[in-house]
Amino acid sequence: MSDATCRICGKSYSERGMTRHLQSCLAKHADAKKSGVHLKVTDPYNSDYWLQLVAARDATLEGLDNLLRNVWLECCGHLSEFEIDGVRYDPCGGGDSLGFGPPVRSADVPIVRVLDDGAEFAYAYDFGSTTHLEGRSYGAAPWPADLAVESPESVRRIIVLARNEAPVFECTVCGKPAAWVCTECQWEAEGFLCQEHARTHECGTSWLLPVVNSPRMGVCDYSGPSDAMASEGWEREDEPTRSGREVVDELFEEPPVDEAELAYRIGQADADELLAALVDRAERGDIGRGERAWVMAIFGDLGLGDQLERLQKVVADPDADEALRRFAFAALSGDERVDMDELVGLVGEGEVAGMLADSMATLLGYAEEAPELFMQVADMLLASGAEQRDALFGVVEEQRHELGLDAGLVYRAVLAEPAYEPLWPILGAAVVEDAVVADAELLEDAAAWAESDEVERTLRRQALELRTSALDGGRHIEGVGLFGSCDGSGAFPIFLARKRSDGSLTVINLLFRTTGELRDGFAADFEGRDELAGIQEAMRAQAASELLEVPVEVAAALCHERLERAEAQGTLPDEFSELAWRVRRLPADDAAVRRPPEAREQVSLERTRQLLSRPQCQYWFVDITELIEADVEAPPNVVGSPDEAWFDAALARLAEADDTVERVASLAEHTAQWHALAEDDTLAAEFASLAEHTRRDPAHSPLMRGMLEKGLQGAQGFEEGTDIEAGRLEAAEDAELRRAMRHRFFSGLEVPVGFDVVHLATSCASFVLLESLFPAIADSRQPRPEQLYELAYELGEVIAAYLTNQQVFDEDELPMLIAQQLAAHGLVAADLARVLPPFLDQMQVYFDFVAPEAFFAAMQRPETRMAEAFYR
Repeated sequence: MSDATCRICGKSYSERGMTRHLQSCLAKHADAKKSGVHLKVTDPYNSDYWLQLVAARDATLEGLDNLLRNVWLECCGHLSEFEIDGVRYDPCGGGDSLGFGPPVRSADVPIVRVLDDGAEFAYAYDFGSTTHLEGRSYGAAPWPADLAVESPESVRRIIVLARNEAPVFECTVCGKPAAWVCTECQWEAEGFLCQEHARTHECGTSWLLPVVNSPRMGVCDYSGPSDAMASEGWEREDEPTRSGREVVDELFEEPPVDEAELAYRIGQADADELLAALVDRAERGDIGRGERAWVMAIFGDLGLGDQLERLQKVVADPDADEALRRFAFAALSGDERVDMDELVGLVGEGEVAGMLADSMATLLGYAEEAPELFMQVADMLLASGAEQRDALFGVVEEQRHELGLDAGLVYRAVLAEPAYEPLWPILGAAVVEDAVVADAELLEDAAAWAESDEVERTLRRQALELRTSALDGGRHIEGVGLFGSCDGSGAFPIFLARKRSDGSLTVINLLFRTTGELRDGFAADFEGRDELAGIQEAMRAQAASELLEVPVEVAAALCHERLERAEAQGTLPDEFSELAWRVRRLPADDAAVRRPPEAREQVSLERTRQLLSRPQCQYWFVDITELIEADVEAPPNVVGSPDEAWFDAALARLAEADDTVERVASLAEHTAQWHALAEDDTLAAEFASLAEHTRRDPAHSPLMRGMLEKGLQGAQGFEEGTDIEAGRLEAAEDAELRRAMRHRFFSGLEVPVGFDVVHLATSCASFVLLESLFPAIADSRQPRPEQLYELAYELGEVIAAYLTNQQVFDEDELPMLIAQQLAAHGLVAADLARVLPPFLDQMQVYFDFVAPEAFFAAMQRPETRMAEAFYR
């Protein structure tokens, strides 16, 4: 494993040591105004090759692809791709997967959006002679101030912090350092040649490629990094040798075509000489308006160096050429050493607007090609006092409108930098004014990063205003409302509106509990009705809700009622206040809402049981938690049917539990309204009657009784005591079960280790528990035998990782991880409520009584006896 030198401080560390070192070194040399994300990229087949990087918050996967090509890979313009969490990202615009393999998306996506802390990715370059790389994110990291100023890499928003030292290869003939590798002989470990023996190599020189510090060495036609990267010190230590004046003259004769070329060309000259030559040209009036953008990019990259005082004198001289003064003002305004108030003080008050307008126009003119240049303008705004800031931003906006630039494009980079948070609200207002709905995502991302609660609320309100702009004005809205049935906890009113002539939709969704509380909500864009239909079908398949189509005005009226109720109860969360305000502006028609008929005859218990067996009521039950909170004593026989005396006593206790009574009655009321809208007055009347009876006399409510009966069907864990569980778990040691589990999932093991012993034991225990608990859920959602084995194996892996510290997480996280595995295999919320608590309780018994003998002792055995513990 090779060492490397930290490019920030110059100290050397091993690969593992470098990761730890950079986390502290970055903090010591941080640019307070910027931040990024720390990445490491490695060759999975040769640990000698690795890179440590920091990427700006707006750097994209496409930019990372460019860097990897320039540093390690590019030879013939081959295709490449990233893969993250099963999703492929194509930097080359190759389109979708055509139905084969994982889905393909554009790589023009910020790295921070797809790589969380600890997330890993795979990368492939050239699908013929493929070079595979792997990478990992170490999360948020400070931006290195010194490298960002001194290195042209900052133009690309990704900086290499450290790179492995080049491995040394010996000539296979004489043992001297090799300079060439023969692509025909390298696979036989005989292809490395020094300069002398390369000339006489039997394969001829046409098969030779240079030895380079890259995992692609000797592949295809790869000969080393690109010229642009070589100029930045990747492969050579020599200092720039060309004069600054010569390089500047060539730049004006043949301007750079992009940032990479500009970085390469200015890297050939001494920075101070180059800056002096630029100022000389400015004094002669030889910098045209069309050239100022890339000239300012040079100043932004290199700083002003020794030219700072010279330019300050120009600005302060009222007799100097006006164009020169404005140029100097613009250059100075982007230098971090310059105090903005002092700079403004060098010119007359009446000149400030003109000076700023010129510098703003210069920088904004380059915004489409390099949005990060607006950070120089943002620095000016940030350095200004609160009173002056609004006036300066007015100049910025005036110039932006004059140039016809989109606010989202110009302000994108600044909205991604936490150091500029004080500016975000005024930038957000400009984004909203432009009314480009897609830019709402910029404001939502910034809100997620905001440290100030006030800034976060402002940005979320602005994003919501942008997303729902089509719903403004109290006018008629072309669309549809969807009103959801209840899964036992919530209803789903969804409003649609056409926002453009292309048929795409703006959607507002509000999720209420039947008791009135607003539980969740969002505003989003949809491609059209087909996309929404997919959501409807998914909800229907999960039995979460049946969505009934109603006119928008009807859905709005129903929603207004629930918002008023939530507000009266004090259950309207602050984060949804703006969404609620926007929904209230939707035109509603109370008179058009079809209401349930008045309750007439009382519904019998037998009929109630029939109603509760309907798919809509599948998850209506009184759960164990409610019984415990109401101090209901456990029945003498949980699995069987308790006697009437127990039911009477239990219902009397539940009748005193106001929350339970309210929930049960509200479920019936909501369902009555749903059936009334569906024009089924018979069912609407029955549910209305059940609701009225429950509120009037909960102790004798057939709905309370029926839901209590359903709750007991899955209440095996309600009874106190653990004897039954301990006895059941002894079956986990059954030799036949262990053989079946080994055959299915562990047959590839040659030498089992301690973790495998634990994993096998916990998988068998999980299988036994699941087999006993799953009869409590509906037959249609019970896993098939083979699926039961798979689920037990996956749960066993989670539990084994926890027990053996293979995966370190807090004890409180274990139930959540187990619940996620259960949900991934089709268990819905109500199933989890029935299965998860007893599973956890009985698994704890296994930890306490059975597991120590089964495998904890085995973990202490010598390695030679580990197989005995595994195959017993």
